[in-house]
Order: sequence, then C-alpha cells, then structure tokens
Amino acid sequence: MKFKFNAELVKQLYLEGYSHNEIASKIGVNQGSICRCLRILGIKARSDSEALKLAWQKDSRYKKLDLEKLRFLYLKRRIPAAEIAQELNISTSTVNRRLKQLGIRRNRTEAQKLKRFKRQPKERIVFLRYIKVYKPYHYRADKKGYVFEHILNWENFNAMSLPEGYIVHHLNGVKDDNRPKNLLALLKKGHSPSLTVKEVQKRLRELEAIFAQRKMVL
Repeated sequence: MKFKFNAELVKQLYLEGYSHNEIASKIGVNQGSICRCLRILGIKARSDSEALKLAWQKDSRYKKLDLEKLRFLYLKRRIPAAEIAQELNISTSTVNRRLKQLGIRRNRTEAQKLKRFKRQPKERIVFLRYIKVYKPYHYRADKKGYVFEHILNWENFNAMSLPEGYIVHHLNGVKDDNRPKNLLALLKKGHSPSLTVKEVQKRLRELEAIFAQRKMVL
C-alpha cells in the first residue's frame, strides 16, 4: 500500500521511541494514518508500560524523582503524592505515574483513612537542648523526618552539604544559638575544647580588626 508520506521514516521514528502522536505531528498527518502504516509494516504496537517507560526516559521532569526515594517517602513516611509533588516542584500526575510504575498506589479508601488519622508534625522541636526542624525530604532526616537546625543553617549559609566525618559545633557553647556565625564545621576527631577555643580567639581577632578599621574610617 502506498502512503502520501515516507513509511520508512515512520518506522525509523517509531523504533527510536517516538509515539504515534509525535510522529504524526512531525510528518503532518493524523495519528490514525501512523497507526495504519505501522500495522501494515508489521510493527507491533508498544504496551502501556513500554510507552510509559519511554515517556519517563524522554521527560527530564521524571529524572528529578528517584524511585527508591519515592518508595521511602510514600510507604515509610506515608506522605501523600500531592505533598511529595509540591516539595519536589513537579506535578502530582508525575508522582502518580511513578507510583503506578512501582505498583504501590493507594486506593481512595486508604488515602482517605490516612488523611483522617495522620497527625500534623510540629515544625520545630527541642531535643537535648538542640533544635530540630521537620524536613522529611532532607537527606539527613531521622525516622520521624526531623533534622538538626544547626546543620541546616550551616549548609544554607555555606551553600554545600556537610562533608562526611564532620560535625557542626556551636562556638559559644549554646546549643540553640544557630546563627551561622556561631557555627563551625569540625572533623569528629578534631572536635576538642582546645581547638574550639583557638577558633573563638581567631574570630575575636577578626572582629577586633573590623572594629578598628571602622574607627579609622570614622
């Protein structure tokens, strides 16, 4: 059968992973013509799962969502799909498609039950005089979804993750004083009082120099 378009090009595009609709848009014909062409060429149509997989591979939005992380947030933390989507800045439909791939989507009854009985966690709690913030998506979150505020503030101020083997120390010894200037990252092995005192003295010298310079300007 002769077509008004290049049948070999249709075959090539389809095998490269393009959908019927995408091929139709490229060539300028309707989707039904592409379906008939592929059927006559003896090319078997993709299953729904294969089509979804190709869509995920081509759409950069899906790469933002790690499957294992999604499984953990959805099953272990029991966070609704809409909240996961909002936190990761992607659409709820994107999350739902991933959940469908994993085969772990909740039915309506389970979702309503979870919504009804789920307790809203406190945004901030105090633990051994340290402040913890509810950040269930953070890589350092504990089982309840909390992260130490001094770690968050240090990472935000320095625009980097806390390196492995380091801890964040409070220079003035006040555990709930989480101002960036009061926080210092030290190796666990180097977390000693003498080193901390030296660092405090260094900071004081820097401040004295700044004050002296301002007096000269004035």
